[in-house]
Amino acid sequence: RVDTTLAQASLSARPLPKLSLLAKLRYADADDRTPVAPYNVEGTTVYTNRRLPSTRVRGQLLAAYQFSSDYRGSLSAEQENVDRGVFTASSAVSGITALRQKTDESTVRAELRRRMNEDISGAISVARSRRNGSNWLRDNSGLGVTEVPDPNDPTTGFARGIFMPTLADRQRDTAKVSADWQPAESLSLQLGAQTGRDRYTAPGSYGLRKTGMDQVSVDASYALTTRWTVTSGLSWSNETLRQARPDAAVMDFDNTSSGLSLGVVGKPTSAIEVGGSLSLVDDRSIYRQTLDATADGASVALLAATGGLPDIVFRQTLLKLYGRYQLSKQSEWRLDLWHQRTLWNDWAWGYNGVPFTYSDGTTVGQLAKQNVSFLALSYSYRWP
Repeated sequence: RVDTTLAQASLSARPLPKLSLLAKLRYADADDRTPVAPYNVEGTTVYTNRRLPSTRVRGQLLAAYQFSSDYRGSLSAEQENVDRGVFTASSAVSGITALRQKTDESTVRAELRRRMNEDISGAISVARSRRNGSNWLRDNSGLGVTEVPDPNDPTTGFARGIFMPTLADRQRDTAKVSADWQPAESLSLQLGAQTGRDRYTAPGSYGLRKTGMDQVSVDASYALTTRWTVTSGLSWSNETLRQARPDAAVMDFDNTSSGLSLGVVGKPTSAIEVGGSLSLVDDRSIYRQTLDATADGASVALLAATGGLPDIVFRQTLLKLYGRYQLSKQSEWRLDLWHQRTLWNDWAWGYNGVPFTYSDGTTVGQLAKQNVSFLALSYSYRWP
């Protein structure tokens, strides 16, 4: 049984002609009243189920100022507090180093926006957020958890612990730029770019430490005539994770994805519309593995012999063609033809022709190259 309570309020004001203010407050509580009863037994120890209550309080203050008819700026501050409730003492947790009852996160964001004037509009925004929390709750290797006032105390065992990124202290910095540009009546461009960095701080020396994200995209539309339009798009993104694992292993994950699309839509006659698009996707995941000075000889020899985990590559080509014939204002026929070619060499399900094998002998294999074709003919009628 879970009883939920939600309350929210907002207040807006305009103390000056060019200044507008907004305040928001949101309260959400999930009160877990599930009966506590024996759930598991290990030897002579009886474990009960665990209640999972949650209380979230989020507040936001926003100020926006109209500098001129073209430019508008805004500044906001946000605070979110999460309380996960007291741990059920008769329950247990395993497989993790520690939990946290409360986390608090504050965010400051600034944005400058230019509205469409003549041929261009756009916006730029930056934000920084910080998250911290209450004392860590260490697993007792049995019933309940114990609060740790000093996480740097060597007796806690946190030095080799791994802490969940969703609970660890974190600083996040992001920036975003977007623009709409129409250099000519027949040509329009949309540009976007954003970047972000996360830095995690936890008592142990292992686990996730840094992440990064960068994205760039450009979309264009060009009207050849009043009946024919050409579209195109180009995108690139990169995501990184930097983490250290126990037993001297260091893992860096790097994913780069790029995409290209071309399309055309036209109306040869007032009743017929045809179009098509070609899209290409290239995605590569790289696992860079290294060892620190405490690595044993066997680990060093294994990494030297294998070179670490191979890359995972995903490539896809997709061709879409369609045609529409309008019989009347209410009815039409449509024909769609798709053809897709995919290359995927995920070694998790097979490597060098050897399929993945479960403990019971069941195997799972996949085709590295796959082709799919799709043909559909549809009729639609809309009642007036």
